[in-house]
Amino acid sequence: MSNPVVVITGASRGIGKQLSIDFAAAGYDVACLARSAEGHEGKLPGTIDETAEAARKSGSRAIAIPVDVSNEEQVEAAAKRVYEEFGRCDVVINNAAIAAPGNTL
Repeated sequence: MSNPVVVITGASRGIGKQLSIDFAAAGYDVACLARSAEGHEGKLPGTIDETAEAARKSGSRAIAIPVDVSNEEQVEAAAKRVYEEFGRCDVVINNAAIAAPGNTL
């Protein structure tokens, strides 16, 4: 039987990155999704490629899928890729966020 699979959005840094590493260490295969990818770095450090590489160090499979979760077509393409690569999806963690500039009160 294949490993369980987790899809984590916002996986280029912070909580999403750490969740990707922790799930991989727990035996999950990981799909790391975010806009910040190699060649398309954001303003903050970190990419999904770096996260996937860190997750692979535990021996799990990990893939990096560049996606803007506000774009329905990109989300659909990402889901197809997950099923092509892993054949299943057991857990989805939607950690993607956008911090609006200025005061939000």
